[in-house]
Amino acid sequence: MKRTHVMAGVAAVTTAVGLVGTSSASAAGSGNDVRLNNSAVQATGMRQGGALADSAAMQLVFQLPLRNQAQAQAMLARGQVVTPEQYNALFGASPAAVNKVKNWAKKQGYRVTAADAGSGTVTVLTDAGTVNKTLKVTMKRATLNGVRGFAPSQSPAVPASLGVEAVSGLSSLARFKTTPPSRPATTLPRVLAGASPMVGSTACAQYWGQTNYVSTSKWPNRSNVLCGDLNTGGYSPQSIVKMYGMAGAASAKPTLGILLWDNDPNAVPNANQIATKFGYKQLATTQYSTLVDPKNVKMADCESGSKVYPEQNLDVQASHAIAPSANIRYFGAASCYMDDTGAMLQKAVTEHKVSTISMSFGQQENGSVIQAVQSLWNRALNQAALTGISVFASSGDNGGYTTKTVSIPASFPQLTAVGGTSVGLNSTGGRAMTAGWETDFWTQPNPDSTAGIARSGTDFQGAGGGNSRYFAQPNWQKGVVSGTTRALPDVAALADPYTGMTMYANGAPGVTGGTSLASPLVAAMVGASKAITGRKTGNAALSLYKLRGSSALLDTNYAGKAAELLGQDNSGNLLWAAFDANPENYLVTKAGWDNVTGVGEPFGQAFLTGFGG
Repeated sequence: MKRTHVMAGVAAVTTAVGLVGTSSASAAGSGNDVRLNNSAVQATGMRQGGALADSAAMQLVFQLPLRNQAQAQAMLARGQVVTPEQYNALFGASPAAVNKVKNWAKKQGYRVTAADAGSGTVTVLTDAGTVNKTLKVTMKRATLNGVRGFAPSQSPAVPASLGVEAVSGLSSLARFKTTPPSRPATTLPRVLAGASPMVGSTACAQYWGQTNYVSTSKWPNRSNVLCGDLNTGGYSPQSIVKMYGMAGAASAKPTLGILLWDNDPNAVPNANQIATKFGYKQLATTQYSTLVDPKNVKMADCESGSKVYPEQNLDVQASHAIAPSANIRYFGAASCYMDDTGAMLQKAVTEHKVSTISMSFGQQENGSVIQAVQSLWNRALNQAALTGISVFASSGDNGGYTTKTVSIPASFPQLTAVGGTSVGLNSTGGRAMTAGWETDFWTQPNPDSTAGIARSGTDFQGAGGGNSRYFAQPNWQKGVVSGTTRALPDVAALADPYTGMTMYANGAPGVTGGTSLASPLVAAMVGASKAITGRKTGNAALSLYKLRGSSALLDTNYAGKAAELLGQDNSGNLLWAAFDANPENYLVTKAGWDNVTGVGEPFGQAFLTGFGG
């Protein structure tokens, strides 16, 4: 999509469905102050306790009105892109207004760490005691949806003359998680109890269907558990490239962004453990850079260190697999909290060094996401889309049987939500089996009979999807997706850990998956395409929906059931991982758009040259 230098008229656009709170400001009683009702949690069920210690560290972001927002929304709906300089001139806040808030904040004792007219934000570090005094609140300990943190006793008050419309950072109840699922280190036993004369091999399969314990004429689309490339259990970078027909991306040199929190200093040597093992191109130290915020006190509530490093390494290694010549820039937020990650997202967008940003984390949509935090994210995502940065978010790994699992940030309409698939490759690297990632587990007492087959407990793995409770349906989903709200996902890639990717983290190799894997894979494919064609595309979803039904996307429409034999359970039953297009689940993979795989998976040279056209 071409950059736009002349702004067209305003068209009908999609807007966000309101979160909690119904008005942005009200009189604070003094005539000189206004209370920002959009800046405090007002969700049913929140409980508050004692006062937060005055010394508790806090990071706040004061938000000022942006200009020409109707025009910005119209351009977002059309997929138009401008330069960062044009964006600031058209939509940024008044520099004088930003300086006014910055100077006021300094007088109140805040330490100003950033002031940006483009995003209309002033970021400060402070403590709870200063917040209580200057914003006329009492910061208290609070609990909501089982999450413990802090929140203000009432909406904050600011001088009306400042023109501030929201303050984020006053609540710590909205936080993200990321735990990419791994395949257990299990292989078929050498001898299976109760084996009949007709059984086949008990060895694991180098490729889908190479070895089978049960008869494939009686049980089609079956395979013994995958050994993976070089007996690692998972796919190599070369197999991932074949899976998506991405040989043409090898020389592309985009700069791919990854957003998370914390930072593994061994990300490059870890990536090169995999590169060395499989004879793949090394990730040069010059190809990798970081921008990492100092850790926030809230990091104690987050997955950190060895618990979050696998995600960072998965994102880096998946990106490098698709685009081995690409530069990778890692953005580490101060914590897993939604306000801290939003602040780092804004930094990534403002510096404008990347063409894509992948985010493999989320939380279920619920009342902990206040309007001020939504506004913080909206600002960064709008600016990203309008200046040609394509943002991606994993749809989540909690696709369930009865509970909708729509995840935020994936549900924001300014970005592309990535779902998941299960993929079995044949002996030449082509696809033998592709299904939407909806994996459940079954036991089979007799390999020659269906009698007694039963689900193994309540285990289920799958990509999240469904309809947002927050956001209206974007224009590019109209006529494709039913309903009136934002639907997830938009697109998909490999996610099932039972057909997963080999990666290295925390001193050891492993096999992992999840939509945590799918998001950086798709982001890298889009980044490679943009580097090859030179097209200036923002929100990738608009182009992806235009490509549906073409050879540039593989539409996942698996009609039957596939299954991978994992071995035996403790009772001697055969244990299967079943890849089923239509399990007993509200998520269903079908032709066209569906709430597991979206419009399909990017594929081949047709995608690399057709995306954004």
